[in-house]
Amino acid sequence: MAEFPALPLWTDAHLADTSHLSDAEQGRYLLMLMAMWRAPGCRLPDDDIWLARKFRRSIEDVLNELRPLIDEFCQCDGNWITQKRLNREYQRVSGACANQSKRGQMRWDRDRIRDNAAIRASRMAAARKRGTHTSDEWIELKRIIGKCCHCGTTEWPLEKDHILPVYQGGSDAIENIQPSCARCNAKKGAESHDKRAERCAGWESVFENSVGRKLLRTNNGDVCLDAAVSKRMPPEPEPEPEPVSKKEKDSLTGVQKESAAASPSLPSKPAAVRGSRLPEGWTLSADDRDYARSRGLSFEATEAMALDFEQYWRAKAGKDAVKCDWRATWQRWVRNSENYKRSSGASNLKEERLYEERKAREWIIEQAFKSGVVPMAVESDGNNTDPIQRDDGDIKGEVVPIRGGPFRHRAFS
Repeated sequence: MAEFPALPLWTDAHLADTSHLSDAEQGRYLLMLMAMWRAPGCRLPDDDIWLARKFRRSIEDVLNELRPLIDEFCQCDGNWITQKRLNREYQRVSGACANQSKRGQMRWDRDRIRDNAAIRASRMAAARKRGTHTSDEWIELKRIIGKCCHCGTTEWPLEKDHILPVYQGGSDAIENIQPSCARCNAKKGAESHDKRAERCAGWESVFENSVGRKLLRTNNGDVCLDAAVSKRMPPEPEPEPEPVSKKEKDSLTGVQKESAAASPSLPSKPAAVRGSRLPEGWTLSADDRDYARSRGLSFEATEAMALDFEQYWRAKAGKDAVKCDWRATWQRWVRNSENYKRSSGASNLKEERLYEERKAREWIIEQAFKSGVVPMAVESDGNNTDPIQRDDGDIKGEVVPIRGGPFRHRAFS
């Protein structure tokens, strides 16, 4: 298979240079160019026997048909047959392919480096949660040991080598760090051997006196590598005694009651407020009606809104139709309503007047009953006449409106 499957053929230059050739010669010349393009190095051996076998010709055909074309369009150095323009195109395609491969490798390396950095950052964050160290501790540890813990060299810069590797759950505490050169740290692998004592005997006491704190150690006296976190954490507070309920206290006897006496009792849990649907037979109360009036709604608008309110919540299904306070729901309904605006102009004045008259009639009737006088009827401008009398049917008087004022008391017996 050819290194570059596509052969760039510039038709204008090709036809201009080969216009004098016959069709058979054109075909043989193109076959030579294709064979040359597929060959390694874009060249053919200058050997008649090899050419005869390659193009399935006899040696006489090679000398009579191919050699004239080679002499006219190709170059021979005694060993190889080349074509100048074809070599130039080969070099151009080779350079473009190499550049494209290099760019792809760079993109792949960049993604790999970014992914590795993210993995490294997440591992280091987990290691710092298990334990950390200060820059002064690391500087003092390098000063005390002063060489690579693996090879003992002092020529290479020293870097942090986690004895228990971070990817195996090692912490970032100074107890888990030893100085190492970059070469040894890179080829260390999964080794977790502490070599600090081998390079500097007694470094622990020197370090503790220098930094002013004790290193965390295991039960056998070795420096702790992976348990540093649990010892660095502040001690957990002792759990408080669980409260004892009244039912449990009643079931205790003797010493158990004495020990449970100091335990706090369980606080009484407030009863959960359960909601309900709109009660059957719900009607608008006087306070609810007054609230709607205080928001600027007319009497007729309030009644219409109350009907809409009842029908809406009757038809509503699901948990949204359950409320804990229907009075507050009504007040919010009034505030949020956009279909019932404040009335204005003459219509508002008329509604206000009718409302005041109705309230005045109700008050006069109430006062009359309180004083023992039973009015027969409340007489208005003719729009509303409601006969009211007691069981005995005895007519005690009547109330009529006063022209120019709200009402006046005409007669009481």
